Amino acid sequence: MNTSPAALGRNGRIDLLRGVSILLVVIHHLALRISLGSGPLGAVLPKRVIDGFCFHGYEAVFVFFVLSGFLITSLILLGGVGCGAILFADDLLWWALRDGELLVLTLSTACMAIAFRWQQTQWGADGVPPSEPLRGTRWICAFGRRSYEIYLTHMFVVYALVRAFHASGSNLNFGILWFPAAVALSWILGTLVDRTLSTPCNRWLRKRFSVA
Repeated sequence: MNTSPAALGRNGRIDLLRGVSILLVVIHHLALRISLGSGPLGAVLPKRVIDGFCFHGYEAVFVFFVLSGFLITSLILLGGVGCGAILFADDLLWWALRDGELLVLTLSTACMAIAFRWQQTQWGADGVPPSEPLRGTRWICAFGRRSYEIYLTHMFVVYALVRAFHASGSNLNFGILWFPAAVALSWILGTLVDRTLSTPCNRWLRKRFSVA
């Protein structure tokens, strides 16, 4: 049975979780600098609702790296991919692991993935099954597929938009309009980095390490 990463395909549910996580991170970093609660939205929605939407980026980072540890280990177990190739080729993930807590969390999740692989009580021999994205979530899954690149580059977008916000007069009545712009531009920048850097490097490294 062919269990290479290419043959297994993508799991849309995992892409969805990664996409939601990275969206929350982008929103969190922009909301720290452009307050939604101080604008018209604050007069309509309770503060706890706005805070729940804007300020869960910290938890989202942990979810993001839990999934990353799970996926990296799945690739190693299912595809016969060498650990060296994964560490260097998987979308430059390990550049982001500068925080000791996140590194421990990712490695802990890797151990969990190994345990699940041994059990095979629910997934069978193919490990994590591919699945289609849920209806209406494909755009979020697109964020999940570029989550590493967006995570590493979105602050360039945030800082640029915050500077433009202040240059335009810092009108909080229109503060919410900057958030869709941040989401769209973060995806565009992440896609650009993926196509010009991550994917070419990934192909070269896979060829260098003889990975399918």
